[in-house]
Amino acid sequence: MSRPPARRCAAALTALLIFALSLAPQPAAPAADAEALPATRIQARPAANGADPDAMVNAPDGRLVPEDALSMAEREALCPAAYRALGVGAMQLRLLMEIRKILFIERLRPGRIETPPVNEPVRVELDPAWKPLLERLAKDGFDPAELEALFARMGPESYSPAFMAAKITELYGVIGVGINRDKAPTPQAPPGYVQPVPDVTIGSCLAFMKEHEKTFEDIQRQHGVPRQVVLAILLIETSFGLNLGKEIALRALASMAATGTPEALAANGNKGQVARISASRLVSTLKDKSDWAYKELKALLRYGKDNNFDLTVLPGSVYGAIGLCQFMPSNLATYGVDGDKDGSVNLFSVADAMYSAARYLEDNGWRGARGDAARRRVIMTYNHDGYYASSVLDTSKLLLRALSGKVSATRLAISGGGGLYNRYARLDPSLRRMGPPPRKARVQPLGNYKDLLK
Repeated sequence: MSRPPARRCAAALTALLIFALSLAPQPAAPAADAEALPATRIQARPAANGADPDAMVNAPDGRLVPEDALSMAEREALCPAAYRALGVGAMQLRLLMEIRKILFIERLRPGRIETPPVNEPVRVELDPAWKPLLERLAKDGFDPAELEALFARMGPESYSPAFMAAKITELYGVIGVGINRDKAPTPQAPPGYVQPVPDVTIGSCLAFMKEHEKTFEDIQRQHGVPRQVVLAILLIETSFGLNLGKEIALRALASMAATGTPEALAANGNKGQVARISASRLVSTLKDKSDWAYKELKALLRYGKDNNFDLTVLPGSVYGAIGLCQFMPSNLATYGVDGDKDGSVNLFSVADAMYSAARYLEDNGWRGARGDAARRRVIMTYNHDGYYASSVLDTSKLLLRALSGKVSATRLAISGGGGLYNRYARLDPSLRRMGPPPRKARVQPLGNYKDLLK
């Protein structure tokens, strides 16, 4: 095991001292009155003529003088009797003094080592790429000083066209530059956030549903959405709070809002993506998506201020969705519900997230949806992805089977083999496929699920 650098340095100096001591001849026995000479000591009172008090010593004649002013003979006379008994002579004493000077005096003298002043505020620097965006936000009524302080805390290189490049890749299939997360703070859930279940498995989720029966009954009574559908959305969106997002929602939305031209998209090594897409199509797409991100950014800024969230670390998706249910910020004003009745809508609260997701589905036609095709269309308003909608329905059916006792939660197997399913299989070994896929389960049509809540 290697030693730390400080220990290696001390060991080397000690070895050097021992070697020097071994080379010198033993001095003659000291005079009888030499034992009475005073030893070096640091004076507490100030020194004259502005000298450094930490370097003052008593000379053999009693004078208070700087240590550097002593001759070697005087230094040798001041050497403690214990050192002289060991045979420390002039050469060894000089070496000893130099080691002492390096290790102690130079470290203790005022002004020799620069130390930051106490309570000095941390210096932050605004990324210049944010300035046009901040000016636009200021014209829309946001406080310029608050904006500059907020964006500066994200770091001097926090802007990145990679967020818009990810959207362009999704739309056109042309891969762009990747997101560099080293240029921004690490995402952190808001203070007080508690993951709904400590270990995300189908069994723990079923236990959660049974423990909160009254809450799920109230959600179904108010919004008509059964609990297995609500929980399936939270499972697929964030693994029920386990993965709240790898990005900073503020950075993602602000970067997209600031990347409204091909020139901005081509920055930071992304010219290859821009060159492979039609200029006219790219200009139109960038304007549409940057305007959309700007609207979401304004909603996020208001939401963060209303809830006293630190937006510089608030986690979100690559496109700025937040919370357990991964709402876009603009949806909060329309669909956000204060499920836990604490006076605010906090999507990092499991009750608020569940009620809000259910209200979204209700307002987009869930009550009138009959059959998988109709329900699938409703879920696709939540996320415009057919595979996502099918995954929500399939997961909800498997939860329903486990709730009704048709299959044991510990033996529940998910068929389909998609990426979302594989993620759950890694989290819960009971979901790993065992043998051939099971036949499609027969489940009752959507209706009254109160019998499952008993």
